[in-house]
Amino acid sequence: MQIASMAKAFAEELGDDFFLQCGGKPVGDEPYSRRMLALDGSGSQRHLAACLSAVRLSLTDRRDTVVYTRDIAVAFTAILLGKQAVYEAHKAPVGSVPARILRWLGASKRFRLVVISGVLADYYAKRYGIPDARLLVAHSGVFPGSYESLQSIPKSVLRSDLGLPLNAFIVVHTGSLYRGRGAELFEQVVRSGEDVLFVQVGGEPDDIFYWKRYYQQRGLSNIQFVDRQPSDTVRRYQVAADLLFYMITTDTPTYWCCSPLKLFEYMASGTPILGSCIGSIKEILNENNAWCFSPERPDGIRASIADFRRDTALANRKSATALQQARKKYSWGVRAQRIIDFCNEGSER
Repeated sequence: MQIASMAKAFAEELGDDFFLQCGGKPVGDEPYSRRMLALDGSGSQRHLAACLSAVRLSLTDRRDTVVYTRDIAVAFTAILLGKQAVYEAHKAPVGSVPARILRWLGASKRFRLVVISGVLADYYAKRYGIPDARLLVAHSGVFPGSYESLQSIPKSVLRSDLGLPLNAFIVVHTGSLYRGRGAELFEQVVRSGEDVLFVQVGGEPDDIFYWKRYYQQRGLSNIQFVDRQPSDTVRRYQVAADLLFYMITTDTPTYWCCSPLKLFEYMASGTPILGSCIGSIKEILNENNAWCFSPERPDGIRASIADFRRDTALANRKSATALQQARKKYSWGVRAQRIIDFCNEGSER
């Protein structure tokens, strides 16, 4: 989804000067995408095809082309053959070979690095010597316009359409439920009031089964699990909620450097947010745009919900701040333009 969103944003900014090659299915029917391999191709096959595509591009295209990639081997291939390459990193490199490649790339003036959090930028600067001039922090983003039509619909109408009770205090979480993510923290929300209904939307079937049984065994009936839904339906749940819940714990390997798409969706929904503010999440959520808690002190969840329910004006201010940030700072279009400007700075040197 992140790649598809950035492809759309790049295409909107660059028009015919943008072309996407991906190792799996095309991104819808967009004219800028095409299939390289069948969906049943292995990861190694898709990886090899991507590198060979970079070779072909580098040898046949004489224009001042920038190869933008999330594959370090593709960046290496492009630089080796004389192109400018931008590598987008979402975590620390895994294995000794990528680490050696990064050290080699760091010495090239034609190589640039985009990372999704400030702490990840610090990591690459200190560990691999990437200079500030060739390093850009660009958090993930959202298309805020996809929420605008929903925000004019009363919550009561959205709830009726989704089969949700009109008078309950509804807290929604959308997304994965894998172990270590912190789904056990839902209990603090569920026990925060008799009128509370917690709605979990999405997740793998096995994870839904596990957590549904987990809460049944605790005698908690005010929690619903909804199977994975299309994106437009997920947005309806987000806007229909009174409060959106975000959790992550230190058991999640990337908690220190991630930039979850869900956070920016939450912000663009205009619904207030209660979130686990640890690691790189603190770069996005704070007391100005959300209610924050530490997963190490889960009792803070109930206290935050109580504060939220006591002060409607404060809730409105925080959600308005988050919405403004989603539109002005965290839209995919803004992100794409920042990256394009970053690439142009490199070509001018």
